[in-house]
Amino acid sequence: MTHITCTFSSVCMETDASFHVLLPSVRNGLLPLTEPLIPESGFPTLYLLHGIGDSAQSWLLNSQIGLLCDKYRIAVVLPSCQNSFYADSPDGPKAFSYITSELLDYTRAVFPLSSRREDTFLGGYSMGGYGAVRIGVLCPQLFGKIFSLSGALEVNAGTSFSRICGYSMPSHLKNSKALKNTDADIFYCLEQAAPKEHSFPPFYIACGTEDLFVKCAEKFCSRAKALGLRAVLNLSPGKHDWEYWSKALSQAVSWLFQEENDLY
Repeated sequence: MTHITCTFSSVCMETDASFHVLLPSVRNGLLPLTEPLIPESGFPTLYLLHGIGDSAQSWLLNSQIGLLCDKYRIAVVLPSCQNSFYADSPDGPKAFSYITSELLDYTRAVFPLSSRREDTFLGGYSMGGYGAVRIGVLCPQLFGKIFSLSGALEVNAGTSFSRICGYSMPSHLKNSKALKNTDADIFYCLEQAAPKEHSFPPFYIACGTEDLFVKCAEKFCSRAKALGLRAVLNLSPGKHDWEYWSKALSQAVSWLFQEENDLY
């Protein structure tokens, strides 16, 4: 695995934005190469979103993402967006636009990444799970598959969790009642888009059975399937912690490469 740390001037984030890129190792570890290092269309790419109170470093320190990068020959992009919930602030950084536009364009221009939707994936844990699923619902044309690990998928779940844990949130997201039936509400967005949109990516929703967000996971999959979307629910023993996420990440990345007929 090759690990690259990048910083560039981001219009959306209104500051210098840093992110990590992981690229698969040379397959045989030797030169000259006996196989092409880079696929003709570029590497399939997974964009991974961190949780509240964390950063991109959390993936590197707590998971086996580097091993998964090599195992599946997939590039991984790890952005840091603070406690933004990957939403655009009305008077500050635009984390949603950063992920869905600026970061995609920049990484594809600089690194040998595939630009094909079917090769581009998005996932996250906790706050990042919310961000990944919301982006998948609002921008279904961008990503081929979406996964959430312990995602705060209901609009009041993230605000309640942040209060319990003492994390700060953007001011425009603090009033969960005011967020109902807005584009911050994943279930509202799902209901609005589903009758019109027939190209939603498949969703993989994983959660620990001892996690306070388990009901969110069940509710999302139930509603998504009722609307005709492809959704997989994977509940297994675990809490809202890295002991669970590290194991769940391996299962989620494996799911990305399963054949369509084996998913549902």
